[in-house]
Amino acid sequence: GGSAPAAEEEHGHGHDEAKGHADGEHHGEAKGEKGHKDAEGHGDGEHHEEAKKGANGGDVIGTQKEVSVELLLADQGGSPRIKLWLTKGGKPLQLSQQQVAVTLERPGQNPEKIAFALEGGALVSAQIISEPHLFKGTVEVQTGGGVAQFPFV
Repeated sequence: GGSAPAAEEEHGHGHDEAKGHADGEHHGEAKGEKGHKDAEGHGDGEHHEEAKKGANGGDVIGTQKEVSVELLLADQGGSPRIKLWLTKGGKPLQLSQQQVAVTLERPGQNPEKIAFALEGGALVSAQIISEPHLFKGTVEVQTGGGVAQFPFV
């Protein structure tokens, strides 16, 4: 029976190879994770630079009938919330939360209505804005001259 040594040889070879593969895969996984986090951070930074900055550090998403809307996704004690500041002709515009409506649109999800509460001159979203922070939306402002819509991305 000359077949036994051949089988043994094959077995040894296969075992070695498998060990090499598992090791390689493990390294690839760790590297991939780190790369992903890094890319996420970069994309975020680039996104915010596009819009004009407002007095409160947010993005000025538009001006209509002299009314400007400044929007900021602010992290308050680990809870991301949307903050809004409104100005008319450069002066702060005090609006009640009933006069402002925000709708968020995320890919593959139903539009989400966001309620706001007044907090020190700003309107702050009543609910926490959950991840992923990939959304576009519309801020609707009711002023004396009707409803103005400010889309944002």
